[in-house]
Amino acid sequence: MASSTNIFTISLPSHDDQSANQFLGQVVNATSGGADLAGAAAKIIGVLQNDPNTGQAASVMVNGRTKAISGAAVTLGAEVEVDAGGKFIDFSAGIKAGVALEATGAADEIFSVLLV
Repeated sequence: MASSTNIFTISLPSHDDQSANQFLGQVVNATSGGADLAGAAAKIIGVLQNDPNTGQAASVMVNGRTKAISGAAVTLGAEVEVDAGGKFIDFSAGIKAGVALEATGAADEIFSVLLV
C-alpha cells in the first residue's frame, strides 16, 4: 500500500492549475518561479502533495518517501524518472528521481517512491 514519510516539503505558488496533478513530479517554472508539472526526463524538485489552483500554495515534497503516480508498470527497487506527464516510470535515459518502493502493474497506479 502506497504511503509517505515527509522528510522535507517546500511551498511554492502554483504556476498554473494543478488540481489534477497531485503525486506527480514538479519543476520550478523559469518564468514565474512557481511549481509546475515536470516534463519528460526533467530534473524534478519533488512531488506535488496537494491539488492547488493557479497562484495557490503548492506543497512539494523534496525529500522522503512519497506517493507517486506511475506512467507505466514500475519495477520494485528500480530507479525511476518522470515521463512527459510528470508520472513515474522505470529509469532508462532521463534523470533519476528516486527509487520505487513498490511495484505497479500498469499506468496510473499510486505507489511509493523514495526521492533521492
